Amino acid sequence: KNPIELTPEQTKKIMELQTKVLSLPDGSREKDVYTALSLKAQEEPIPTSLGDKVRSYRNQSMLLNPKTLGRNILGNMSFASVEKGFTDPVATMIDKGLSKFTGQRTRAMPQYGEYFSGLGKGAKYGAEDVNLGINTRKLGGRFDTGTRPAFDGGVLGKTEKALAYGLQVPDRAFYEATYAESLANQMKAK
Repeated sequence: KNPIELTPEQTKKIMELQTKVLSLPDGSREKDVYTALSLKAQEEPIPTSLGDKVRSYRNQSMLLNPKTLGRNILGNMSFASVEKGFTDPVATMIDKGLSKFTGQRTRAMPQYGEYFSGLGKGAKYGAEDVNLGINTRKLGGRFDTGTRPAFDGGVLGKTEKALAYGLQVPDRAFYEATYAESLANQMKAK
């Protein structure tokens, strides 16, 4: 096989993106976005394999239906409501009792304002990521559908993007909500 050679335009684009990444503060959303855009630009010259296309088509066939997408959202909502409505308050009461012996609090009551703020921020970030064709979440696992589109356009490209909206946006929203609430909870406990 021939090695992939970058065009001068591709090289210039990657260098510009990397220069931008280096100029941004660590931990900022903007740096995460530009880092992901740089990685995307580096992946673009690599042809999509038949395996990637088959995997994407399989995922779309299994997951792109209202029942699955609805269950994803309802599952996230039900876990959150049980945590915020029952387990977190119970854990806080237990922690309050234990703090009499340890002298240290580790939990506070749920921080609903931070949770809902994180929910909105996460939905926004998730939609931005799908629109840009990137992933700034830095997670990924066995059930992740991947971030690099297997199809450039057409019907399968559009359905691939629809699946990304249906899965990544709600998951990112609930992830950011839980993260923001957890940080606020820990700070309040301290």
